[in-house]
Amino acid sequence: MKKVLIYLSVFFILIVASNYGIDYSVGKQLETKSPYYLAFTSIGANSLEFQLDCWAKIKTISTKEELQIYLQSLLKTLNLPEEDASVFHFKKEGLILQYEVNENNEKYSIILESDNKTNETYFIINVVSPNEIIIKNIPEKLNKMIGINWSFYYLYSCLIEVPLDSNGRTEMIDVIVKNLNVNNVKMFELSDLTSFTGYSPLLNKYAQTISVNGEKINIQVALRSDKEVKKTYVLIGSPLILNDY
Repeated sequence: MKKVLIYLSVFFILIVASNYGIDYSVGKQLETKSPYYLAFTSIGANSLEFQLDCWAKIKTISTKEELQIYLQSLLKTLNLPEEDASVFHFKKEGLILQYEVNENNEKYSIILESDNKTNETYFIINVVSPNEIIIKNIPEKLNKMIGINWSFYYLYSCLIEVPLDSNGRTEMIDVIVKNLNVNNVKMFELSDLTSFTGYSPLLNKYAQTISVNGEKINIQVALRSDKEVKKTYVLIGSPLILNDY
């Protein structure tokens, strides 16, 4: 589990390193103080948020009582209060137990689902926090639960106080790709959105790697400009961004 903690630290250190690289790449614009330079120097300082998505499954269906026991175990593992915030949903194929709570500026959402159709029980956890340490500690806690193998997806997000155009977003991506030594880069651009997926050997020892169309991926970056609010949203996920962007 130490590898996961090292991965997260290295992951965010590399992002900061990318920011310094971006400062250098736009250094020629110092005298004119272009919006790109001002925006890049603000990365990492505005509206930082860390998110962790976790999921696992066991190959058996569960009763209402068993789902409740699983939830209590998760709450104890994550040091969350056992409040009456859990809600059961009944469906044709089985049961769903949902729990949500805001604790110390962290938002937790837990969904446990017993599916009679697949004969499996699913565990889904989403945590959003302004505190990186909280996110880093969760995988170690969950992996102590015997008999459950978890998958973890990480997300780093921030705001740039300027709506970058296509060239600005591409320049930023180029610097990130260079600093992280990203291979298998697949670019995508649509209107005010620029993104890419790829594989960074620098993250190989720490990040989960998946295969898409036969190619390895362990990082995805997306930049979306919003001219109405005059901001650019930046999302950096590993191995992929699960949220809409």
